[in-house]
Amino acid sequence: MARPAGSFHVALLEKRGKFTVARPIFEPGDQVSFDRKVRYQPEQIILTEIRGGRARFVKDLGRIDNARDVCEALAAERLGRRGFSPKVEAEAEYAASHPIDPPGGRRDLTGMPTFTVDPATARDFDDAVSAKREGDGVRLWIHIADVAAFVRPGTLLDDVAFERANSTYVPTSVEPMLPKSLSAGVCSLSPGD
Repeated sequence: MARPAGSFHVALLEKRGKFTVARPIFEPGDQVSFDRKVRYQPEQIILTEIRGGRARFVKDLGRIDNARDVCEALAAERLGRRGFSPKVEAEAEYAASHPIDPPGGRRDLTGMPTFTVDPATARDFDDAVSAKREGDGVRLWIHIADVAAFVRPGTLLDDVAFERANSTYVPTSVEPMLPKSLSAGVCSLSPGD
């Protein structure tokens, strides 16, 4: 199965006679030769760009026998690259301090005792509950982090959120859908905030 031209993939470097080739490790695909000589290290995982049926070395990602390296390589395969551009980070910083007020406004529930339902080991806190006795019953509020108040349609931030669709978790880390000023900041239901 040939890979699309100009696409980035995680591969294992291997020797095939005189040639060094990139063999995809997370997706099915054919091995591809390099467009120029590449320093070969056994068991090396790399990020490659496939263009015109040839591979181009982009980045060393570690070794196939190291679990942390494999987890990071999986994140690179799924995301293409980690982090956000400076423009997206700046947009997120601005958005964090300038939320969009929805029609009809919002009801402030910050004075109510609220408990996160995410475990202490969670990488993000985006679900919480509150309860209040009302007459003979109890009213329960379910809180879910709402990024819509901070991500304006048609912005770079909106494009990145659409592209990523969700945060990506691998056993050693998380790559958030949005920059930390939003995902771990104003859009978070972190304890104590």
